[in-house]
Amino acid sequence: MTHIVGQASVRGSMELKERLEELGAEIMGWPADRVRIENDRFVVDDESGESVSFNDVTDRILQGGEVTVTGAYASAHEHTDPTDYSF
Repeated sequence: MTHIVGQASVRGSMELKERLEELGAEIMGWPADRVRIENDRFVVDDESGESVSFNDVTDRILQGGEVTVTGAYASAHEHTDPTDYSF
């Protein structure tokens, strides 16, 4: 059970990072496919090398409302017996 919850958390975190990068690009007028979050900064991966602090960009993003994502994980293992916890 812990593995499944952990995997859902990891996937949700990855979804959130991607969503924040998309929103950051939109808010800042950057190309969406060239923005990444790195070392507490939004960084434009092009010749400009422009970067802005994570807090400055997310403050602007949050002015438009909260950002939510959902993480899910489907185990490939079928749990038909409640005592079956081997993965």
